[in-house]
Amino acid sequence: MIFAGANQFRKVVADYDVEYRRQVKLKTNEKYRIRVKYIATNCNWLLFASTDRDSGDFSVKNYKPIHKCIPLNKNKMCDSKLVARKFKDRIVSHHTLGFEKFRI
Repeated sequence: MIFAGANQFRKVVADYDVEYRRQVKLKTNEKYRIRVKYIATNCNWLLFASTDRDSGDFSVKNYKPIHKCIPLNKNKMCDSKLVARKFKDRIVSHHTLGFEKFRI
């Protein structure tokens, strides 16, 4: 997979993390490479992406898709920025509704 940059990759990882209820840790926080691993010690899932030397695109280099961990209910990556990005269109389209209508 090819991404526009490290920020887009981080957003996609956060979306995946929240959707599948897993807790990940971004191991390397540099703008040209990022390693993502689950916090659970028994899980071998791994995702590594970096900038390609030839094309300059940010792409996935290593991916191990097998999970051995259980889904979690708490997630540190689900913050106000992610919620705002996910629900912005709904909130803007229903601007006459009060805040209490959006509560679950």
